[in-house]
Amino acid sequence: MMVPSLTPLQINVIVRYLERSGAIVIDTEGYIVWTRKEQKQLTLGEVAEISGDLREFLEKRGE
Repeated sequence: MMVPSLTPLQINVIVRYLERSGAIVIDTEGYIVWTRKEQKQLTLGEVAEISGDLREFLEKRGE
C-alpha cells in the first residue's frame, strides 16, 4: 500500500482543524500534549476560520 505524501500546508490545516475541534492541545513549544476522542462529529466548516475568498472558491469548485 502506498501512503500519499502531504505538503506542509496540508499538515498545518489538519493540525489546526484538530486543535480547533478540541481533539488535540498544542503547547507553547508546538508539541501535542493532550488528545481525546471527540464526542460530537464536527465538520470542517464548524471549526475552520476560512476567508470569504477561499470559501467562495471552494463553493464554486464543489458545484
